[in-house]
Amino acid sequence: MLRLKVYAGMIIAGTVAYGASEADKKMHYVETDAVVKSAKIECYVEHGKKYLAEKATDKMAYMDCDMAPMAAEAFGYAKSDIHHRNTMTYSFKSPVDGKTYTDNYDTKSEPLASLASGKHFKIFAHKSEAGKSRIN
Repeated sequence: MLRLKVYAGMIIAGTVAYGASEADKKMHYVETDAVVKSAKIECYVEHGKKYLAEKATDKMAYMDCDMAPMAAEAFGYAKSDIHHRNTMTYSFKSPVDGKTYTDNYDTKSEPLASLASGKHFKIFAHKSEAGKSRIN
């Protein structure tokens, strides 16, 4: 019974968070066009709280995805511990002042084929804060 209450609480909290995000988007943002300026897909190796780190900084080591399987094997990780990071810089015209701004989008998911330079896509630009945007 306790597990059921915990799961129900998690579902309710997730629904409330999603609803708040959608309400914020509807009240404060307007859909507009954006253009990909640069895009990069990198890989990193992580299993639980353990990950491959840069020796000098001890921060997550991002690498070319062709190199990731060799690095994972060399340090005792499985191929399933290899993950993708997509980084994109895009520009858009703000509805506030009509000027063009640049923003970044970073996601850790499967490679996004849509990250080609010059590609047009839709974003949400803030209605009153010039230069502020969101992807979803």
